[in-house]
Amino acid sequence: MSDAVQLGLFGEAQTDMDGETQVEWSYSRRQTLEQCTRRYYFDYYGAKARLASADPQKKDIRFLSTLSNCYLRSGVILHSAIRSFYKYGDSSGKWLVSWAQRLYRTDHDYSCSGTGIPTAGQRYSPAVLLEFHYRMPDAEARYTESEERLARNLGNFLTSPAYAAMRCPEQRASAKVEERISLKTPMFGARGKVDLALRQSGKLAIVDWKTGEAEESTESLQLAFYALWAAETEGCCLEDISLYRGQLTDGSLRPVALDDHILLRVRARIIQDLERMRVLDRYGRDAVAEVFPPCSFPRVCKLCPYQGICVAPLRRS
Repeated sequence: MSDAVQLGLFGEAQTDMDGETQVEWSYSRRQTLEQCTRRYYFDYYGAKARLASADPQKKDIRFLSTLSNCYLRSGVILHSAIRSFYKYGDSSGKWLVSWAQRLYRTDHDYSCSGTGIPTAGQRYSPAVLLEFHYRMPDAEARYTESEERLARNLGNFLTSPAYAAMRCPEQRASAKVEERISLKTPMFGARGKVDLALRQSGKLAIVDWKTGEAEESTESLQLAFYALWAAETEGCCLEDISLYRGQLTDGSLRPVALDDHILLRVRARIIQDLERMRVLDRYGRDAVAEVFPPCSFPRVCKLCPYQGICVAPLRRS
């Protein structure tokens, strides 16, 4: 996208603060919208207590929103384990992997029992894994694979030389770990959660942990948004921000490109996404689900908690 187009977007877009409703941008929200608009409706309208109240499937949607697929849930536990490391320090390395595996095994056993929604208020409430809820024939295999990946990724975090500086006690004391952030500008509102941000050699290093296959791209919309947040709210100059993709599958730390043009692009992308979200917002609030067509991609549908009520065909494999 050219700079001229970007500047045009800035001049023409209405601000998110002017309308009756405020739709905030987040990377996870735009990712869901890009992947499947029907799931976007379920997640951000149907599953919300005060929105889409006319939806006849409201109760089912709200229950299904509590399900998680094996890969997503193991990633959540991995992030919790990394947060625990920053809280308890090096001593946690002796028990962290087994703790994470036990937590995940509890999810497995709970899901197999079919007892429904976890009790509210528990510190670590077990999750229902959708593979077992829908009795998928490969549920055990997918669980085993994701558990092995969880242990391997966490082991790499604890031992990889690439992360040594980030694990040292001096860095842990002031690190932002899994911290929620928000950005308000005259043009838009946005929010997110930073995996790790800490000072290194006078710079703010921001790391996004990746638990799946390595990505070849040298840019990242998610990390670029974090850089925009740091520049706008933390008073950081662009040259004082370093972005990294922590590829836990192989224990590598990969720098991500950052310059003024990338920040312009992320601003433009946020504005474009919000324009689409605002158009859909009133339909979502009014429970007009037909405006949100399902993607009908089997690989995507198989990981979706709403497959039991979605009209999209799901071909089991």
